[in-house]
Amino acid sequence: MKWRYLPILLSLWVCAGCQKVIHVNLNEAEPKIVIEGIAFEGTDTVSVRITKTGNYFGDDPIAIIDDAQVSIREENNAPISIPNVGNGYYKLPAYTAIAGKKYHLEVIAEGQQFTSSSYLPYPVAIDSFRSEFKPKQGFRDEGFEVSVFFTDPDSTPNFYRLIYSINDTLRNEPRDLMVFNDKYNNGNVVRINFFERFQENDSLHFELRGMDEALYLYFSSLSTALGSGASPAPANPVSNIKGGALGYFGVFTQSKKHLIVK
Repeated sequence: MKWRYLPILLSLWVCAGCQKVIHVNLNEAEPKIVIEGIAFEGTDTVSVRITKTGNYFGDDPIAIIDDAQVSIREENNAPISIPNVGNGYYKLPAYTAIAGKKYHLEVIAEGQQFTSSSYLPYPVAIDSFRSEFKPKQGFRDEGFEVSVFFTDPDSTPNFYRLIYSINDTLRNEPRDLMVFNDKYNNGNVVRINFFERFQENDSLHFELRGMDEALYLYFSSLSTALGSGASPAPANPVSNIKGGALGYFGVFTQSKKHLIVK
């Protein structure tokens, strides 16, 4: 699914003291730079995309920025440049991110400097699944109800996003954006239930991502924005990027599990 931003940002895919959500006139807002950066625990590719917003009601293609200076650094270490690979993307392969560390992204684009920081929490693994066949009930067809279980650590507050696919198709509609914290489940076994019913032999792939609180605020506010489609002036997600850009930068843990429904 395409994530677009409102004012002209409505992209699907938090400045700690900077959590004001701005309402804008979608037709008259000046174009803004949009930064979407992501890295994962372990050795993986850092990926950053830099674009600009456009008229919300227009048909012009998204403006990309391929001449920015982009770098990432672990706290107290020297920055490493992230090269441009075209179409607004900047990628750094084989970068190692370590749990318990904070990472900083810097972007210089069109004469402006943007910075963001993200803390990489310790990973939490998916423990198990449960599938149970249910007969047709009201408007719900017969099928299997599936639950995902994991154990939340009690040492720190934790923030999560669950992503899943069915038969190799990523579920990426606004209603599929699942983010939650451990406010009421700290230190407990957490069970995530799906309203959707699945069929026998469906192939389900789950990915549990851990994140810091600033990223949780971003995705939570994004979920709210995506749910306000009838609003004449939807709100932008709460960005964790300083300098006036939209978007986010985050380092995530990930636990992946596969299930064949039976």
